[in-house]
Amino acid sequence: MQPNLFDDADEPAAPGDNRTPYQRFRDFHADNPGVYIALREMARSLKAKGLPRYGIKGIFETLRYTMAAETGRPFKLNNNMTAFYARLLMDRCPDLKGFFETRQSDADA
Repeated sequence: MQPNLFDDADEPAAPGDNRTPYQRFRDFHADNPGVYIALREMARSLKAKGLPRYGIKGIFETLRYTMAAETGRPFKLNNNMTAFYARLLMDRCPDLKGFFETRQSDADA
C-alpha cells in the first residue's frame, strides 16, 4: 500500500529537530507538492465565484474533509503551515494577491 501523501504531516517537530518553522515548511512543501496545487485550485475556485477574500484555514479544513471523504482515512495537514501557504500562494499567483488576510507570524521571518 502506497503511503498517504500527508501521513505524519501533523506531527510536531521531533526532539532535536532544530529547523526553523520556515525550514519545516520548505521541506514539507518540497515533499508534498500536491498540497500547494490543491490549495491553489480551491482558492482560485472561490475567487472565480466572486469572493474577494477567504481564509486559508477554511480551505485547509475543506481539503482535510475532502481527502478524508475520498480515502476514508484522516487527512493530516499541520495548521502551522497555513501562514506560509497563504503567503506563497499570493506571491506566486498574481490573481490571488490580497485574497488572504495575513498577520505577523513566523512566515514573515
